[in-house]
Amino acid sequence: MKKWFLFLLVTAILFLKETDLFNFTKNINFIYYIRPLLWLGVAGLVYLFPRVRPIARWSLRRYIAQLALGAGIVYFLFQMTAGMVQGFGRSPYAFTPVAILLNLYYVVSFSLGVEAVRAYLINSYKGKKVLFFVGLLSIFFVFTEVSIKGFFNIRSGFEALKYIGGTLCPALAESILTSYFAFLGGFVPAFIYHGVLLAFEWFCPILPNLNWLMKAFLGCFIPIFSLLFVQHLYLLKTRQLKRIISGGEQIFGWLVTSIFSVLIIWFAVGVFPLYPSVIVTGSMEPLIKPGDIVLVKKTPGEETHIGDVIQYLHLEEEIIITHRIIDIDESEGKKLLTKGDNNPSVDSDLVMLEQVKGKVIATIPKLGWLTLLLKSRGDLPANYEV
Repeated sequence: MKKWFLFLLVTAILFLKETDLFNFTKNINFIYYIRPLLWLGVAGLVYLFPRVRPIARWSLRRYIAQLALGAGIVYFLFQMTAGMVQGFGRSPYAFTPVAILLNLYYVVSFSLGVEAVRAYLINSYKGKKVLFFVGLLSIFFVFTEVSIKGFFNIRSGFEALKYIGGTLCPALAESILTSYFAFLGGFVPAFIYHGVLLAFEWFCPILPNLNWLMKAFLGCFIPIFSLLFVQHLYLLKTRQLKRIISGGEQIFGWLVTSIFSVLIIWFAVGVFPLYPSVIVTGSMEPLIKPGDIVLVKKTPGEETHIGDVIQYLHLEEEIIITHRIIDIDESEGKKLLTKGDNNPSVDSDLVMLEQVKGKVIATIPKLGWLTLLLKSRGDLPANYEV
């Protein structure tokens, strides 16, 4: 009965967060004062309930809390490293003393309430399908972080992909790991891990400005592998798993290989500031031959100069062209005159700055011959680089 009451109570708070039926739910006083009080009330109610014990024995609780802190720090470090690659932006939150205190009250209240309920529901469950139950609860708690209204703002398949990959899946992965900490050690490690993530989001003055692919990678990949490592370390600590070095090396090797594979794929599809591109024609010979791969640095059109070899999108034919800038027309705004080194005449259309994708900085001979062979069989789309 207590479990259903808590479940309905949290559902009611989430309903008040999402609904437009009542004007007071959008009032700033309700959002920053009343709603946190509701979460504190939920946490206090759970505190009054009879204690439930997590799966780990008491002597391991501190160790699990340290693992939770470590997992949060690892997530933070990966986020900041990604920011160094893709750039940073200013936090949307205010950093005046009053704003910091108000945000702290909001974040701590929210995390206390959510994690108190999560830990109680998970560790009071007496059924057989524990993992299934934990998974369902993890899905439920996703909606404490993600607004349901996001579903209704989707207008295309690509927007759906971005929302699922960049928002929904990362929230689910974080929720699963938080639930696992609650399952092992109860409220404290779940609160620590969730708290580190919220502290990074709310109290860091600069935040990584990541595209949705990077958000999907970090948001899903890191929590899931953190879960695998935490599980491995816990089983070692409880002697349910033999201390075989090769076993640890196998997991580490899997992690490194997976990360490396994902990074290679992202490099190939252009997630990073530098990306590869296969040349399929001889318009830039002898400098660049068919089958060569060029490395292109993403560069705004304003930063290109006469003599640079650039890649740009041909708007009418929808193909990517790699040619050299031979002149700049500034009569009606800045436009680029381009020409292939091996072509007898200049390109018929001037290139607008927004068409420029980047500047060629290096060439790798012959490495793209396999792609060229596939294209000759008609297996590749027509919008490949020429």
